[in-house]
Amino acid sequence: MLKIKSYVKVNSLAEAYELNQKKTACILGGMVWMKMGNRAISTAIDLSGLGLDAISENDDEFVIGCMTPLHDLETNEALNTYTHGAMKESLCLMLDNQHPVTIFDKTYQPSDFPTVLYYKMRTDDKLYVDYSSPNYYQELGTAPAGYEKIDWFPKTYAKPETGSGTTYRDELAKILVMATGINASYDYSALLGKLKNGGEIGDMLKQYPIGNGTCNYRHPYAIYDTDIYQSKGFLVNSYGY
Repeated sequence: MLKIKSYVKVNSLAEAYELNQKKTACILGGMVWMKMGNRAISTAIDLSGLGLDAISENDDEFVIGCMTPLHDLETNEALNTYTHGAMKESLCLMLDNQHPVTIFDKTYQPSDFPTVLYYKMRTDDKLYVDYSSPNYYQELGTAPAGYEKIDWFPKTYAKPETGSGTTYRDELAKILVMATGINASYDYSALLGKLKNGGEIGDMLKQYPIGNGTCNYRHPYAIYDTDIYQSKGFLVNSYGY
């Protein structure tokens, strides 16, 4: 069980650094692994107030903060428009688990991803997960001695052989619906043709309004609020402000 004695939402990185000097303090992250361990934390340090969970854009690049949730990568209109929906498509193809996936310099086949992920705690400190232990790219029949387990994405997003679970359909439909108000229309027919359950996902998409039905709002270059203000009415941004 994870036990936290005190919780601090810091106002600066300097404050976080100072608090983190104690061995029993800990900076909170995604909590995926931390919540699975048995640990007592004297001070839990929350960085969420420092603006590290945002996606910003300037004339040259997109800046993705180190605490940006995956959900924001899926829903950010500017990023998805700039990449022509590539981020959505890559996520859907990976969750479909029917296509090869290239990570850095290696290509993995769908069978390389396990349905159940096994992990163990570190031998020198039982409070932490041994990050070298999970079987990210190998299916194991049974849990090795001393290991714990969680369901991995091929199982979570697979169409169940029995029962009425619809995660395989609903979640991918939601991903495709996100951030679709910026263009007049969207055509997902080619992508749906690649997905194992594309027909069902396509039927689900029909229940949601997609596209604004009028025009494509995205400018090729960013217009910032300071530029708009200083132009005294001669410039407007893509939303008309």
